[in-house]
Amino acid sequence: MTPAEKAREARRLIAQDDVATRFAWAPAAVILARQALEGTIDSHYRKFPSTRGIADATWREKLICLPFYFRPDDPEGKALVERVAWCWVALSNAAHERGLTMTPSASDIAKWLETVDAFVAAVEAA
Repeated sequence: MTPAEKAREARRLIAQDDVATRFAWAPAAVILARQALEGTIDSHYRKFPSTRGIADATWREKLICLPFYFRPDDPEGKALVERVAWCWVALSNAAHERGLTMTPSASDIAKWLETVDAFVAAVEAA
């Protein structure tokens, strides 16, 4: 699946916002959204010979480098990169938290998917 297809599938899952089954669809939607974001970041780095090696770095390193390699002179690009980093942390926390924490709501996941969709579109347009 492409990152855009993963994001669409996550949206399909959150459309069935049923509290009784949230334990099943919410984690799946979170994981799909995070995979879509990660796939887009990797695809951005693999586009250019000078950044292909970054695709093999840790996620922390990739996110630290992103402001320097994704539209660094564009204020909108900088704002999007900040949202992407925040979104990745939020998705990662949601994917790894179990037990005492609440499952993210459909509106939380939808908000994260807005960032994923914006970044997918921006990378595809570049």
